[in-house]
Amino acid sequence: MHVRQGAIVSLEREYGMSSNRRNNNVWVFNAGMNFSGNPKWLFAYIQMKRRDIQAHWLCDDDTTIALVRQQGFSAQRFDSPAGRSLMRKAGVYVVENFKEIIHDELQGCKILNLWHGVGCKSIERGVATGFLRERIVKKHIVNHEAYRHNSLFLTTSPLMERHFIEQCALEEHAILRGGYPRCHERVAIRTFDHDLLGRKKLPAGTRIVAYCPTYREKSHNDFFSQALPDMARLLDALEAHGLLLVLKVHPMMEGYQKYKALKLRHGDHPRLMFWDNHEDFYEVLEKIDAAIIDYSSIFYDLLAAGVPHFIRYFFDHGQDGNIRNVAFDLREMTSGLECPDFDALLRALGNYREHADTDRERIRSLFWSYAGSGNNDRLIESTLAFAPCPALSPVLHSFDVFDTLLQRATLEPVGVFYRVQRAMRDSGLEFPESLVADYPNARMGAESNVRYFYRSTRLERNSTLLEITFEEILERLAQTYGLTAGQVAFLRDRELESEWLSCQPCDEKVAEALRLVEEGQSVILLSDMYLPEDFVRRLLAKAEPRLAELPLFLSSSRGTQKSNRTLYLDAFAEVDYRFSEWVHHGDNPIADGERAVQIGIVPVLHEPMQFSAYEREIVDSLRSYDGFCVAALMARFRQKHGRDEKSCYAYTRASLYMVPYVMWVLRDALDRGLECLYFVARDGHYLKQIADSVIAERGLPLRTRYIHGSRRAWWMASYIEGVDKEFFASFLNYQGGMSFDGLLKGFRLDEGQFVDFFPDLTIPAERGKLPRTFLVLVMHEAKNCTRYHQHLLEIASHERSLACGYLASQIDFDQRHAYVDYWGRGYTQDCLARLLERAAGRPVPTDFYYARSIYRSEPGKQRHNLSVSPASLQVVETLFANLPYDSTLGYEQRDGAFLPLVPPRECDLQLHQAMERELPRFARDLCRLPLQDEADTMRMLFDWSIGHFARNKADPKALAVVSDLSDSVHSHGTRSGFAPPLSLADIVRNLRGEPLQTQSLDVSLGRSPRWLALLYVLTSLPILQGSSRRAREKAANLRRIQS
Repeated sequence: MHVRQGAIVSLEREYGMSSNRRNNNVWVFNAGMNFSGNPKWLFAYIQMKRRDIQAHWLCDDDTTIALVRQQGFSAQRFDSPAGRSLMRKAGVYVVENFKEIIHDELQGCKILNLWHGVGCKSIERGVATGFLRERIVKKHIVNHEAYRHNSLFLTTSPLMERHFIEQCALEEHAILRGGYPRCHERVAIRTFDHDLLGRKKLPAGTRIVAYCPTYREKSHNDFFSQALPDMARLLDALEAHGLLLVLKVHPMMEGYQKYKALKLRHGDHPRLMFWDNHEDFYEVLEKIDAAIIDYSSIFYDLLAAGVPHFIRYFFDHGQDGNIRNVAFDLREMTSGLECPDFDALLRALGNYREHADTDRERIRSLFWSYAGSGNNDRLIESTLAFAPCPALSPVLHSFDVFDTLLQRATLEPVGVFYRVQRAMRDSGLEFPESLVADYPNARMGAESNVRYFYRSTRLERNSTLLEITFEEILERLAQTYGLTAGQVAFLRDRELESEWLSCQPCDEKVAEALRLVEEGQSVILLSDMYLPEDFVRRLLAKAEPRLAELPLFLSSSRGTQKSNRTLYLDAFAEVDYRFSEWVHHGDNPIADGERAVQIGIVPVLHEPMQFSAYEREIVDSLRSYDGFCVAALMARFRQKHGRDEKSCYAYTRASLYMVPYVMWVLRDALDRGLECLYFVARDGHYLKQIADSVIAERGLPLRTRYIHGSRRAWWMASYIEGVDKEFFASFLNYQGGMSFDGLLKGFRLDEGQFVDFFPDLTIPAERGKLPRTFLVLVMHEAKNCTRYHQHLLEIASHERSLACGYLASQIDFDQRHAYVDYWGRGYTQDCLARLLERAAGRPVPTDFYYARSIYRSEPGKQRHNLSVSPASLQVVETLFANLPYDSTLGYEQRDGAFLPLVPPRECDLQLHQAMERELPRFARDLCRLPLQDEADTMRMLFDWSIGHFARNKADPKALAVVSDLSDSVHSHGTRSGFAPPLSLADIVRNLRGEPLQTQSLDVSLGRSPRWLALLYVLTSLPILQGSSRRAREKAANLRRIQS
């Protein structure tokens, strides 16, 4: 198990394995599952020659352990208690490669890497292709610190030293110079029967020829068919020349099916021996008279061991994929008789001894000049003296680009395609209608088609590269829809333009990347992206110029991808990886997460942004670029503030009821040349804050004022020659609860005056919620009482002077202006118009903006409406009522100034503060979006939002905020919650046929105890509603009376 550097200290503490606690004279050895290789031969030398060192063989193969113990040597399993104990105290760990796994107990131990063969092939970091590449990269990422600081690496000559420094990223302190223990200064050891001729019952004079082919990466199925195409002729040649041919193949070739078939068919032939790789071939090297070699490093071992003759069988030299890239020229760096084909090989078996090998000593010197007498002791003493370097290498940080450093205003790429679609409609280029109508899907489909082509044609293309390019996507669209060059160019330009406009920096991640750069850390960028590299760099520069200067590994330029790990492999090679850790920052759980982990990279994932169901509805309903932008704005706010329920409600729900309306008002006001907008209390409280934020953000030439007014403050004051019938109708139109005291306030009466004006009416005993029948009787009496009308006009005269004084002090009648309300019939506007005419001393325009109103426009009283949607706006009025002050009661004059009378009011202060904070914020953020058609989008957003609430009244996200807010539709009605739970009184009221005080019956039922909800359902059955119908009929008769 790999342990990060930061964890080494704790492991050392737990296992007592720091370098100063380890025993320098306890050495543990391993060579995979076998007892072989350089570790075996140094192990045997120490066992026989160096009693000062305790040598122990470790592996996980019980057969190998038994074999070692049969020699009288110590051997343990890695996972045994004894093995773990040895690892914890060992001072030296002897291996023959860069270990993929360094056990926890061996962290901090010196590592003596004797390697497993010199040669011409590229190795380790030099391996650029093939299935081994990923494993190599992973181990060098995971174990870099152990390789760099704790390891010695055996090199055999200046040539090989340079080769291994380049291929393995070795540093000077890690270089150990000498020969291989398996080739130089070998001790006598016998782990199997060395009598090869005896095994085959061949005479003593039989010469042994070994064929040692190396592993081919791409010719598994036909290698032996090419190498040994005619076994009968080969066996005849062996017989004719008195030879035993030992087939010593690479261990990975033993699984080839044709090799198994050959072994099954010819395994018993006396002239042919299929070597068992469990037996160490190096124990019998002196018996070999000639070796048939190709590209394997075993040639150099055989040369060092003194094998006299070599046949170079290069029958497949130059065939693609047979051998990894080589670092040296094979012919220059090998010697012996060369055979280009099978026929030449058969001839060579008879005359190889006649070939004069003049290059042996030159090659021996090139590859083995560091070997010499006392070789093994020099290796041992150098290792004992070696002191690991405690320094910690720097960390490599890589960042994904899109959705990590850069983000689209649309969140999802498909949003960009909707912008292109709109541009296509307006282009006049006569694109096929089928393409225009479904362009976002067609664009995604074309990309998918090209990706499928790459995935399914790897063999035909003779390439494993999978990434596509932007041009290939456009080419697919052009071929499918018969597009002209001009149309393709338009699509290219509009998509790049849309990407450019949509591109935004991810501020937190950009800041993190730049902080690392400023600290001197190594930072690179990796991205799976089809866009051209020069364009991606421009996007990076747009976000932050320093980002464009960082190394960029882009899939469209390389053909490799993070999603299949190959882009990480490219980056590993090109950064010359020498880091303690590789940390990758991204959002994709597969490409940035799982794939990174698979090669030892530590992922730091941030949650990938996704639309919520609510945001997805916006996208699906608007089906526009702008819809994606707005939904993305909400998604990003939700991700940051998701735990703040009321802030999220204000920013993502309430905002759409108000901000699109205000932005439409501002645009229309400017188009009409208005100079000032007066926002009417209380609806105007949040609306003005929104308007001010938009005006400031965009620098609009508009002023705003907030004026206090209400039905209570303006209706009565506007009655000059008589009382409007709307005054009385408003009481009958009201569907909520009204108390007797509220009725008196609305009628501007005290209890004595009520009895005086309406002697025929009896004050109800229940003064709480008045029945509608009583209200109808009161309205009938009031409409027909002349004295009461005169009483109202006297009050109106007094209030009018105060109202006009206030309005004159607040309004500049010489400016072109209008008033902003939200929802209403338009009657309050009529009342204000009369007051303004009195206040100005002349008729003045009284134009109003509404989200929706009922009355038609009249000369001097224009009613500008945003929407004709029939959806109820009551939920918005409930939000407007949630202010820390109540409706304006009227005005007073104090110290020469006219002031509004505004009583304080309890409210949901947390929600109010969230609305004041988040609505202007949303408006500013909305202004900064690169919207394609703002005017149309604002109208669509408004209609969608109120329609969404109407369709989803039981939405828990909204109801958690608004269900308990209280308001009164009538000036003096009883306040009630938006959707309170039912009570027994509501059940009785239902039986009487009276309306329930709720804006959402479904929600009220859901919030009520189950037994009450069931009782309501039962009492609503037709059989129990007869009395209710009679009550309604009686009320209707009373209404007819009042007419």
